[in-house]
Amino acid sequence: MDRKEFMIRILHFSDFHLNGYHVEESKNVLSYMMKALAEIKKDHNIDLVLFSGDMLEQGGVGFGVDKDLKEGFEKFHEVVITPLMECLGLPESRFIFTPGNHDIDRKADDDIIDDGLENRCGSLAEIISLSKDPRIFRWTSRIDAFKNFEREYYAPFRDLNYKNSRFASTFELEINGVKVGIASLNTVWRCGYNDAHKIVLGLNQITEQCKPLADKQLRIALTHYPISFLKEIERYDVTRKCANAFDLFFCGHSHSGFTDFHIPERNKFFWEINGSGSLVSNVYEEKDKHKNSFQIVDCIPNVRYAIHTYKQVYFQEFELDRNAEADKKNEFDVPKDPKMLQALFEEQQAELEKRKEDLFKVKIGPFEKLQDFMNRPNNSIMSTELVSCAQIDNIIQSLLLDSGNSRLMALSGMGKTRIIMEAFKNTENVYYSPSADCIKGMACLLKECKPNIVIIDNCNASSMHAAEKCIEEYGSRARLITVYNVLTPEEKSTGGKLYELDYSITKDVVDKMIDNANIPQQEQLISQAIKNRSGNIPYMAILLIDAFKKKGNLSIDNPDKVLSEILQGKKELDEQSKDVLRAISLFEPLGKDHGVKDEYDYVTHSCKIHHIKQRQDIVDAGFADTIRDFENRQLIEHEGSCIRIRPRPLAEWLTESWLQKNKEFAPVIEDINQQEDDLKRRLFRALSNRIKLMTSSKFAPQIFDELNNPDTGSFHDERIAFSKAGSQLFLSMGVVSPVMVAKNLNSLLQAKSFDWLRKELDSDARRNLVWALENICHSEEAFMDAAKCLARLAVAENEDFSNNATGLFVQLFHIYLPGTKANLKQRISLLQELRNDECYLPLIMKALDNAFMSGPFNRSNTCGIDDDNADYLPSGQDILFYWKDCAAIFKAILERNETLLPAAKKILVRRVTGLAHLETKNILFDLLDFLGEKCNYDWIEVRNALSQYLNKWFKGTDILRQEYQEMLDKFTPKNFFYSLTAFREDHHFNIGEDYSVFAKSMEERLMPLAEEFLNDKVYEKDDLVKLLADRNLDNVWFIKDLSILIKNRPIINDVFKAILCALSSFPKDYEENFIPNLISFIGDTDIVKDFVKDIGRAGYYRLSASILGVLDNKERPYLTLLIAGYHNGIYDDECILQYLRRYNYQSINDVFDIFHTLQKDGIDEKRVCYPFLLNHVWLINKEELQKFNHIEDYKEILLAFDFKDSSNSLNRKIVSNIEDLIRFTDDKDLVLCFHQKIMQVLVSLDYANNPFDNIYFDLLPKYQDVILDDLLKHLGSSDLLLAYRISLYLNLGSGLGTGKGPLFQCDEEKLKAACLKNPENLPARLAHLCPVYEFSSEGRKNSFSGFFLWLCDNFGDQKRMLEEFGANMGTFSWCGVDGFSDFIAQQIPCIKPLLNHNNQTVREWAEKQLEAVKNEVIREKGNEAYETMIRG
Repeated sequence: MDRKEFMIRILHFSDFHLNGYHVEESKNVLSYMMKALAEIKKDHNIDLVLFSGDMLEQGGVGFGVDKDLKEGFEKFHEVVITPLMECLGLPESRFIFTPGNHDIDRKADDDIIDDGLENRCGSLAEIISLSKDPRIFRWTSRIDAFKNFEREYYAPFRDLNYKNSRFASTFELEINGVKVGIASLNTVWRCGYNDAHKIVLGLNQITEQCKPLADKQLRIALTHYPISFLKEIERYDVTRKCANAFDLFFCGHSHSGFTDFHIPERNKFFWEINGSGSLVSNVYEEKDKHKNSFQIVDCIPNVRYAIHTYKQVYFQEFELDRNAEADKKNEFDVPKDPKMLQALFEEQQAELEKRKEDLFKVKIGPFEKLQDFMNRPNNSIMSTELVSCAQIDNIIQSLLLDSGNSRLMALSGMGKTRIIMEAFKNTENVYYSPSADCIKGMACLLKECKPNIVIIDNCNASSMHAAEKCIEEYGSRARLITVYNVLTPEEKSTGGKLYELDYSITKDVVDKMIDNANIPQQEQLISQAIKNRSGNIPYMAILLIDAFKKKGNLSIDNPDKVLSEILQGKKELDEQSKDVLRAISLFEPLGKDHGVKDEYDYVTHSCKIHHIKQRQDIVDAGFADTIRDFENRQLIEHEGSCIRIRPRPLAEWLTESWLQKNKEFAPVIEDINQQEDDLKRRLFRALSNRIKLMTSSKFAPQIFDELNNPDTGSFHDERIAFSKAGSQLFLSMGVVSPVMVAKNLNSLLQAKSFDWLRKELDSDARRNLVWALENICHSEEAFMDAAKCLARLAVAENEDFSNNATGLFVQLFHIYLPGTKANLKQRISLLQELRNDECYLPLIMKALDNAFMSGPFNRSNTCGIDDDNADYLPSGQDILFYWKDCAAIFKAILERNETLLPAAKKILVRRVTGLAHLETKNILFDLLDFLGEKCNYDWIEVRNALSQYLNKWFKGTDILRQEYQEMLDKFTPKNFFYSLTAFREDHHFNIGEDYSVFAKSMEERLMPLAEEFLNDKVYEKDDLVKLLADRNLDNVWFIKDLSILIKNRPIINDVFKAILCALSSFPKDYEENFIPNLISFIGDTDIVKDFVKDIGRAGYYRLSASILGVLDNKERPYLTLLIAGYHNGIYDDECILQYLRRYNYQSINDVFDIFHTLQKDGIDEKRVCYPFLLNHVWLINKEELQKFNHIEDYKEILLAFDFKDSSNSLNRKIVSNIEDLIRFTDDKDLVLCFHQKIMQVLVSLDYANNPFDNIYFDLLPKYQDVILDDLLKHLGSSDLLLAYRISLYLNLGSGLGTGKGPLFQCDEEKLKAACLKNPENLPARLAHLCPVYEFSSEGRKNSFSGFFLWLCDNFGDQKRMLEEFGANMGTFSWCGVDGFSDFIAQQIPCIKPLLNHNNQTVREWAEKQLEAVKNEVIREKGNEAYETMIRG
């Protein structure tokens, strides 16, 4: 900003919220703020400090016995003002403050008097009159403490003219030759416990008390509340008066930060500047808008103002908000041009008119124009099309045509509101209220809007009559339409026409209710659950929808009253029927017929379950009568072979009734446990299904708590808990009674040794318990016991998948998505308790590894924890303290057990980047030093992790980078190999765009290391072995430098001797890159030849072959040598392949030459020759083959391949390459040869994995003129081998589908002609391959295929043909949502026409097929019903 000599620099901040319990945190925030200010003042001194209120937190919390404001203000003076002004080099008189709503004593004034004063604030005049009332001092005692502190603070200062009153205080001073006037305006004199609509200023604070400031060159208003927080009645006038009295208006309170320009008159304006943040209580704010900040305002009065915002980042330093500075949008020139002023004025006037319009909407509220309500962005009522029917259409038409009042009634969820919207969506001047509480707004509506139609939703009869009376009193001709959902005679009474929505098919009604219930898209499972639970009873559907809307679950209100009415109907239910229903309700579902009838027999014969003390025939009759009665009432659902009580809330209520009546549940479990295995499994599954659905029951948790009590509960029994069937119940009970189930399991598991748990508790029993504990751990209350159980099972782990006990336990320590609601302190307490046992220490280390994770996070959800049942979400401060505690445990464990040091080092290496990213440098450095000291800082892995962070991820300050560099330097490698590794890591991310420049740079930089390698004779040390084992390709530059230094020099002998010696450390199949790369740079010298001989004598043949490949030239003498050795048994196939990998190919010619050489000299074709050739050809395009005239050669090579005794992968590569050639050349001769090759191979060989599958999809129908006749000849051959037909029918015909394979995409007339020519074999073969069905556009089967019907007409006497087609029908794959039975049933309309075929053989075949299909449909429907009921 220019003209600095006239500039005044102002520091503005707000809302410090000093808390007596957190003074040290306040000092910490202030220290960061002063650190930033010290840098800022280097550019220009700060001249003035403005603080816009809220020195303290909540009226002085933490000071004195009960919020001592005086003590709090004095502490603010000591902790904030004094050090801040010393930092700025300013006298304390330059710190100007105003009261905030947290700086008052809210209890000082009587609430009743306060409510009375509120009634005196209805106009501008009343507010001014109230402020001048002599009793105002008594009525505003809340501000006494602040005003006393203000007077005491400013009284000693002589360098400013300070005047104070009950309300405004003024300050006059001169800064840099500029006369400045400041008014501290009191906006908190009316605020209290509920500030909404109470905040007023009083215009006289500006017009009367600020007169002395009128002649000042810079006039500033300072207050707490923004103008927008003032009452609407004085907001505009305050804005106008401020524009006349002030240049700048500073405020706080909102914690969001903004700068607004106000121009209420054409040539009068000011800037409102609001500070963001809530300094002490806002340290860990993550939203940018609300982050702590302060503002530096540079003022050249009447010329320009620049506002620089400094925000707190990473919970520490304050930095300049660069986004706010972009395009100088933080700088404001004082407008002088009349046209600009006019434009700015008109823009703001338009905004004011919009605000007045919004105020009017409030006056007529809750009414609004019907079209406005319908067009609301989030109006879920209009989010879908109206689901209509003839009855609803009639109602809509009648509503439109009627002229009198109308009343629309139906149960909730029937879509009444949506019908009203549809009826009047195109009608003008219609107003709608969603509530009957609208008479006050209706009076204003009738007076000022004169509506044609008034619609009141949710309107009972009383409100309807009040609305009719209101319309009559105002003489309005508006038509009234009311909507209500209680269908009583009283509510139906209306002076107009009554429309009532009824329902006859409850399923359709329930579906419509759910569709119109505004359930979000992501909650479609809830929609299905409502359908399932409602049992198609509309009243129940309404209750379930309402429960979900109110509570987010499907637990209905007043279940006893609601469900007993549904259950009993019009007559009282006898106790025996209730016992039957209770017994059935225990099982979800209960098998009754067919293969699961034993479940029903067990229940009817078990007095422990039904409690009916009668003869068995009476019990059987009672069950039969009750089931029949309640099936007729649709309260028992009998589907497939199972029954269940419906709707689900009724079943759960009956089960709860059973539990209340029969406290002893364990005998039932013991009795089920005695049944045979399959029955026991099914009963436990059905019982578990019911238990886990009992979460809404108030009584069930008490029962299960008693059963699981470790001291007295009958479920405290390892025979139940550790059995396959019993453990299922714990999985279910854990959902209902998590705390006591956790205690029970913890007690049982603690009683068993780790060895027993590892050997004896496995398979399904362990799985069920682990899954149960996963669910239970989510509960904050059950966490400690459940997590201990997981820890014990983890120490005794015997499973090897990710969500085993170990995986689920360590997941609990994630900072995000831990799978628990337990807070971080609880998790630390658990680790502290477990670490007392040495057995848990390795597991705790794994947990700490997960605790230090910074992301990405995911968690197991094996049993489907609801998404809205959120995990614990920590704050930034929580995480900081958590990691400090984790670090302390980490160190304590290692002090106790240093055998865990290797694991600990790996953990820290993994977590370096994450801990560094999240600004937890102190924790990271502490752990680095702790472990570094234990290993003498000889730790290359962590050194490289730090290097990677600095070189790739670091984004901090230069100072912070230096601190990380110093830590990195501590881990300087102690040997040569690690120095080379470190160098590589440091420069790995500096490649840039020009690789050649990077490579040259690396060679130059690595030369000193190469020299060190030779000068210090590193090649005689263990480092050489590590170099030889290292696979990193980045070593190539070091190797090149090394070759330059030793080539043609005596030292080369020492180096190669050392390498030969070091090789003895490796197995004979050693084949790494270091030695071949070194020799490639040195070349074919005598010493290299001697070295090759030496390693050959030592048995390192693969390495020898690699080097020969590196050294060989275009004449390839070494290949000749290698082949000779191959035949002499020296070299094997892998040696040849090593040579081929290293050889320097000049063109594709070399590849083909070498292939032919290898093939001619008898090298294994399938292990070496063909893989070598195919790999090279795969890397080039076919144009290059054509360019060098190798296409024909390549065809011959591929067609000559012998598929016998070859691997499936190589066979498929050969086929794939032939296909590529066909696509590239379109060579019909090649197609024919390939087809003939396929015939030859498949007829002579039996392939388990056919390499030719799908090949004919490429060849047919495109090349049918070339190969179809030959293919049909083979298919019709009488001696065709079974292997051939099995191999190809899946790929030529319909295969596992029922459509057209490639054969039947050819000309069908040719196929028919072939059948007529070869009637003995071909019709049957083609019946097995032909399409089965013709399909509709929706994908359903219309009829059998035309080709099969032609076969029936021409070869219907051939039973073999019909049998082959039957096999074709039975070969298919299926997936779908409509059920397998529906898929099979689609065959029936295809078969039926053949019942009337003119061929007797065809008719008989059709009859058998139809009977078989019908039986299969019945069987599958039963299976589907059972699975649906058992799985839900």
